Amino acid sequence: MELYDYILLGTGPAGYKLAKGLASDNHRMLAVEPDLFGGTCPNVGCEPKIFMEGAVRAALATTSLVGKGIDQAATVDWATLMKTKKARFDSWPSETKAIYEQLPGGTRSSPATRL
Repeated sequence: MELYDYILLGTGPAGYKLAKGLASDNHRMLAVEPDLFGGTCPNVGCEPKIFMEGAVRAALATTSLVGKGIDQAATVDWATLMKTKKARFDSWPSETKAIYEQLPGGTRSSPATRL
């Protein structure tokens, strides 16, 4: 049986900040994640929403500029936008898991199990 100084339940942004601080003091940690590594916000919440909203906001801004130096309003190519979003955010869980596992102090990651 392995012993840890800390067990982190969840690997979202707050957990990562805590893990990084504890790792700098060479504590052994186990990061347990029941779903996607990185948490809700980067995977399916805030970050993807901000990405999508930013593209739509830019396109909408052009509508008020038509005739004021802009010839026509921009349109959103949804298929390309969704493909770009998928390419960016689908790798987030594996990238986050790798970051946790590279922290000093013996950090390990594990899928959620019954504790």
